[in-house]
Amino acid sequence: MSEPTSVSYFTPTFYEAAGPPPAGDRHRVTVVGGGPVGLVTALGLARRGVPVTVLERKNRVGLGSKAAALTSRSLEVLAGVGVDGPFLGQGLPWDSGRSFYRGKEISRFTIPRPEGRQHPSLVNLPQPFMEQFLVDACLEHPLVDIRWESEFAGLTQDAGGCTLQVDTPSGRHALVTDWVVAADGARSAVRSALGQPLEGTTYTNMFVICDLRMTSSRGTQRLCWFDPPAFPGRTVLLHQLSPELWRVDYQVSESEDLDRAVDPAAVAPKVAAFFAHIGEDADWEIEWLSLYRAHARSLESYRHGRVLFAGDAAHILPVFGVRGLNSGIADSANLAWKLALVAQGLAPETLLDTYDWEQRDFYRQNRAYADHSTLYMTPGSEGTRLVRDASLSLALVDPALEFLADPGYSTPLDWSEGPLVGPDPDAWAAGPSSGRLVENLPVEDGGPHLNDVLGPWFTLVCVDAAVDGSPADLVKVVRVRPGGPLGRHLGSVPGSAYLLRPDRHVLRRWASLEACDWEDHLVRTGILKEKEDGR
Repeated sequence: MSEPTSVSYFTPTFYEAAGPPPAGDRHRVTVVGGGPVGLVTALGLARRGVPVTVLERKNRVGLGSKAAALTSRSLEVLAGVGVDGPFLGQGLPWDSGRSFYRGKEISRFTIPRPEGRQHPSLVNLPQPFMEQFLVDACLEHPLVDIRWESEFAGLTQDAGGCTLQVDTPSGRHALVTDWVVAADGARSAVRSALGQPLEGTTYTNMFVICDLRMTSSRGTQRLCWFDPPAFPGRTVLLHQLSPELWRVDYQVSESEDLDRAVDPAAVAPKVAAFFAHIGEDADWEIEWLSLYRAHARSLESYRHGRVLFAGDAAHILPVFGVRGLNSGIADSANLAWKLALVAQGLAPETLLDTYDWEQRDFYRQNRAYADHSTLYMTPGSEGTRLVRDASLSLALVDPALEFLADPGYSTPLDWSEGPLVGPDPDAWAAGPSSGRLVENLPVEDGGPHLNDVLGPWFTLVCVDAAVDGSPADLVKVVRVRPGGPLGRHLGSVPGSAYLLRPDRHVLRRWASLEACDWEDHLVRTGILKEKEDGR
């Protein structure tokens, strides 16, 4: 996706280029890429006391709306690093959508919001605002150093660390670092330097992405048209990104010249005809045009020695169902706490292999959902198109089949198996087991949410029970009542205990606090190093 040189709805701040790193300096963690995934990872590391250097090739945030929708889970991750406030203040919350086939409505959906949830189901916000909010937070944090106009040019690594070659306005410089996080996007230079290709599927059809300056009375919801008169045989999406910014995505005809497809002189009449069809009479002007082709591709491994891949550098998912940026933020939530433990010498390096396993599993889960949405949006063959159109035709006459047009928006994922998932030592009637995500619910009626009371590391949730002795610095104790919102969600009984990861997934649960060997469990699973006394 090309990036414009300016947009009218956002005025970027320009930053001074970084000079050469001081001779002899060694960096703890270096993040390549100053987009949302890299910046969220940097903030997650800094929150846990790890100094971070961010290399960004530009001298400002990226322009163009690009990614625009954040899920409630992503907002929870942002809250964990202290930056959800501005996102909620400027973003547009939404939770519903409508689909049409040949001019007739076939489906309405509403994304359920569990009672007590702290954040909206989805928030729309153009990506430049996202990046600026994250940059501002990084600039305020003493442990984050953003080095502007610093472009990755190569690396070598050994068992002790990495040496990066970095191009700056003052020339090429070497930067020595213990660990590298490659968050430099779909065209990752780090990935290319290591010779690691993305494997998977590239879908055949392309979409024009057209951002418009427009003030409309339409609500903030996802609208989708299959085979509308203005675009026969194709699919069109309409979204509001901000009060005066809207996005139209429409499928490109297979016979259309791609250069012509993004020529404003060719796009404007098509948008005008489509708006006439749907009855949109607001004035509008084109802000940005680009082409998009859907991909479902991933690296075979997200860890290569001392280089960890995250976001689009690790995997690319179709945008349908808002799984692109949100899957990258999920990477950040998993990677930051594990790399922080390793970087501070508290965990063995093998803990990072669990990041690789878990997030590749998330990719597989996301891809299964995304394949359905993408084949509906862009049928890749005549046979697929016939099946898609037949199901849409059925939805016209039978409301019970409207679910066929449901885009299946991204929902929080968890694990039923994996390197950190183990069987419960006790029988449980309900509640999340090992690997499952605990909902961000109020700890007590009218009280703070779980996210608000989590420590930076592990949390031991005790139900009407006290912990003997002093818990370790890495574990924070939170007491709840079995009848409170969180206690009910956990399926808890008095005296039970739950050990939660920093990303709120369950590590283990015990029916009685007396049997709770949380410290031994962290060592047995390879999360923490064994203590010198043998424990």
